[in-house]
Amino acid sequence: MIPKKKYMKHLKKDRSRRSRRENQEIKKSLNKRPINVTEKH
Repeated sequence: MIPKKKYMKHLKKDRSRRSRRENQEIKKSLNKRPINVTEKH
């Protein structure tokens, strides 16, 4: 169970560290997995 705000902050940190292409791949993989964040949408 990941709180949405913490999760979003974590994504933003990753965004600054990694390239956009890697980030898009991460998002795609996250969308495939059933996570709390995707369920709320």
